[in-house]
Amino acid sequence: MTINQNLINLPSRAIKIGIFISGGLDSALLYYFLHKANVDANQRHKIIPITVIKNSKTLDYVTSILSYYNCNEDLLTMDGTVIQSVIKSRSLGFDKAFVGTIKELPEFLQGWESSTYSQNKFYRTPLAKFDKRQIVQAIVDNQLTKLFELTHSCANFEIGRCNKCNRCRERKWAFDQLDLVDPGVL
Repeated sequence: MTINQNLINLPSRAIKIGIFISGGLDSALLYYFLHKANVDANQRHKIIPITVIKNSKTLDYVTSILSYYNCNEDLLTMDGTVIQSVIKSRSLGFDKAFVGTIKELPEFLQGWESSTYSQNKFYRTPLAKFDKRQIVQAIVDNQLTKLFELTHSCANFEIGRCNKCNRCRERKWAFDQLDLVDPGVL
């Protein structure tokens, strides 16, 4: 199965869409596909980037990604969990919320709870069937490799990588599977 903007189905009527951007690869790729789908829809939808503040560097990574995409919408910041923020976004008048959740392989869930929640008409996770290897391949295929340098995956360090947490191991695994070198490793 190929990852492309056809994964995003936007309605014909104009709506307000929240796209949650974490500063990682998955949400950065999802933003790209959502933006492309909106361009194909003649820019009919209002797409607002949203981030949940995890640490003091979250905004740095997210604003770098948005700058890379020349996003001119104001970034909405929220506290709490992603699910709490998705619920809050609905109360703020959003018609849909897109989250870059991907397929969670058991080896990268050690000591973590799954972050996968069922989609509904409001909450969308179009990348949920894809693993990190497929995300990295889609980034290469779409010539978005600059994202490898702009994004951050580590759960333990705000800058750089611990290379021990599930997120670091998952990202390394993806690059190894594709026989690629991660230029984002410091």
